[in-house]
Amino acid sequence: MAGLGAALDYIAGQAGGDLEKGRIALIDNAQVNAAATRAGLVALGFTLFAPTSPSAAATAVLVPEGMDSGTVVKALKAKFSLVTANGQGTMQGKIFRVAHLGFFDALDTIAFLGAAEVIAKDVLGLPVNFGQGVAAAQEVFAKAAKS
Repeated sequence: MAGLGAALDYIAGQAGGDLEKGRIALIDNAQVNAAATRAGLVALGFTLFAPTSPSAAATAVLVPEGMDSGTVVKALKAKFSLVTANGQGTMQGKIFRVAHLGFFDALDTIAFLGAAEVIAKDVLGLPVNFGQGVAAAQEVFAKAAKS
């Protein structure tokens, strides 16, 4: 009950104490962070698992053929203390998942993408130029700020 109360207080705090407006702000924030994450990961050469039906809650990302998504999950955790999730069931080893809903903001997304650039280049050997994923995300954030 205390956790639920804290979560509701956090949501209401997003809109000066108004729980309904806070819920809308929380979802809007997740949608922008999700779009920025997707743009950044695509710029790095990753493929989205569901590009035509994206979710504001989480993004599922395919790793290149012959690679194991568990390697990405473990490397992000070991090198940057970032928590992502491996695929489950038949998708284990094929996708990793990045959450957006909750206590995430633009700086969390930028930090994640900066770390993803390092892992993509150094661990997966992808042809990454540092900054390309972050720049793609910043474009999304800049466009959202103008709206």
